[in-house]
Amino acid sequence: MQRIISDREKLMFYLTIGVIFFAFIFNFFIAPVLNKNNHLNKQILFYREKLKKYLYLLSHKETILKKQKEISFSPFVSEQQTDATVSFLAEIEKVAKNTNLRIVEIRPQPRAGKDVFKEIFVDLKTEGGTEEHYRFIYQIEHSLLLLTIKSLQLKSKSNSMFLEGVFSISGLSTSP
Repeated sequence: MQRIISDREKLMFYLTIGVIFFAFIFNFFIAPVLNKNNHLNKQILFYREKLKKYLYLLSHKETILKKQKEISFSPFVSEQQTDATVSFLAEIEKVAKNTNLRIVEIRPQPRAGKDVFKEIFVDLKTEGGTEEHYRFIYQIEHSLLLLTIKSLQLKSKSNSMFLEGVFSISGLSTSP
């Protein structure tokens, strides 16, 4: 009877089976455990940094509370003013999100007006396409908060298909 497989070929066969078996074990058992471990280590580092920030804030709790009281009792900023401004900013952000327009910068301006009605001004920089800007303008002008666009400037961004919009938006508030 003749030998079909030599000793060297048997050795190569067993080594190949061993490598395939090791790759199978590594890919289906060891690699998922290592990936999970790596993910957990990243979470631990994230929460450690968060805890460091919280510890810093806790160590400065008294000064933060004192500054908060100074700001909240300031005669220049009333709670009703901030509520009206916040609702206007929230409405503008909601409209921008609905029209897929990206807000780059948003700045509320000091309030103007006398007596019963106060006018709130917001300066806004946006990025987006032409159609998104048109929808944004339409939805701002037809908002339930009676927002109006006082000034508008659209310019094309270099090396991009997007437009950059600079708006000045105003709205009336009945808060004193």
